[in-house]
Parts: sequence; structure tokens; C-alpha cells
Amino acid sequence: MKSKKNVLLGLFVCLFVISAALCGTFAVPGASAANEIVYLNEQMPFSIHKKISVNDFSDPGELEDWEAGQGVTKLKAAETIANGPGTVAEGKYCLEIVRGQIPFAQTVSVTRTISEPIDASSAPVLFFNVNGYGGLPYVTQQFVTVTVEGNGKNYTKKSVFAANGWNDVTIDLSGTEVVTAVDKITFTFSNNGTGSRKWGCCYQLDQIFFAKP
Repeated sequence: MKSKKNVLLGLFVCLFVISAALCGTFAVPGASAANEIVYLNEQMPFSIHKKISVNDFSDPGELEDWEAGQGVTKLKAAETIANGPGTVAEGKYCLEIVRGQIPFAQTVSVTRTISEPIDASSAPVLFFNVNGYGGLPYVTQQFVTVTVEGNGKNYTKKSVFAANGWNDVTIDLSGTEVVTAVDKITFTFSNNGTGSRKWGCCYQLDQIFFAKP
């Protein structure tokens, strides 16, 4: 009788261990799925009914339409990146913006000039992926400010983004004065670091387009 109890107890312990292991296994994909909302633009907050591409960075030659602003030492088409998640958001390349060793308070920017203005009135939501280096304790927030120009007017929006992961950013230009003839888009990067410390890092942009939700 005692032997039978020991066998049953052993089976119970085995089942408990297996169950715990399975729960742990299932918990990991759950955490990963939460990150996918940030990293993968397939998880957009809306379905796309129309798309007007600005840059998908499938060809390094697309960088010819980009201009580096003050504080940027280099623009390059990157297939891999040093910060998380290590890969482009989609496709073959992304735009990598190399920031020089400059004080935290100094912003850096890049500008995309559009030679033939885009009428985005039928797809008025500007979408893009943004990423950047992290890991510094004295920089807890990073920002990207987008200025869209057209018809001699401009529209600006500032967004916070998380480092080491692709972030989806959308800007609704519906009803704005710029939407019918967009000819320039400027991305300005900043952070909440203060003081005279200097920081050199990289930012990335990928999959820039206008969409109709």
C-alpha cells in the first residue's frame, strides 16, 4: 500500500513539474507577442486601404534624396544595426543616422526632399518606423519631431519612442494645409538628457509612406 502511495506521489510530482514547465514555455511567447506590437509594422493600429510610398529603403540609392543636418556625421543604408533588435523593420535596408559626439541638448536632423510634391489627400496618414540606441541611464526618453512641409506651410508633431526596438509612428495630416502637396519631411531627434555630457549614437528610420486607414 505504501509503495502504491509513493508511486502516486511520484506521478503527481512529475505532472506538477511538467505542467510548470509548460506554463513557463507558454509565458515566453506571450511576452514576445507584446513586443511584436512595437517591433513589427504588420501589427499596425489600422488596416491599409491605400499606400503612397516615400521610402522603403529597398535600394541604397534612395539616400540621394536625403540631407544630413547639423550634428549628423553620416547617413547610410544599413542591412543590420548594432542596437536591438539587430535587423531592419522590413525589407533589405533601413536608413541609419549617425550622431556625432555632441552634447545631449543638441538635436540632430535629417530631411527628405520630394522633387515632385505628393498629393496625400487620399492617404493622409504619414507612417514610419523609428529606432535608436539606448542603454544610457541619464537618457530616459528619446523623441522624434516630424515637420511636414507643403504649399508653403508646415505641420509639426513630436513623438516619444523606445530605444532598441522598432516603433510605429503615425501622423494624421487630414485637413492640414500641407497634405495636398508634400515636398519636404524633416525628422529631428532629441532626448531628455541634460548637462554638458556628450553622446554619439545612431538612429534608424524605415518604411516611410502615406496611408489611408
